Amino acid sequence: MDDECKPADESRAVVLAIPRQDAVCDANPINCQAPEIVIDTSSHFVTEKTYKNLDDLIDWAKKQAYNLQFSIVIERSDNSGDRRKPVFVLDCERGGVYKQPKKKAKFEEMGSR
Repeated sequence: MDDECKPADESRAVVLAIPRQDAVCDANPINCQAPEIVIDTSSHFVTEKTYKNLDDLIDWAKKQAYNLQFSIVIERSDNSGDRRKPVFVLDCERGGVYKQPKKKAKFEEMGSR
């Protein structure tokens, strides 16, 4: 009778498991979210060069971003008041969150005939 229970080939052994009813209550839910991917590109935007005007600085920053295959926009700017220094903040065009492209690809815009 013991010979009937042994598998003929060890590599083809089948394990049967009987779930316990109380084990479900003890288990913690599994976090299935993918880890957040963070890419720090700040080292590409460090320079010792001084610019004559703000437009030249923004053009340089946009070229750096283009080389890294993303685009930047002015998130906010403040030309200052009586007691404040002028400030402007550049940000990724998509705000750091993945969004679908604003413009469809050329082949998607064309309809079929």
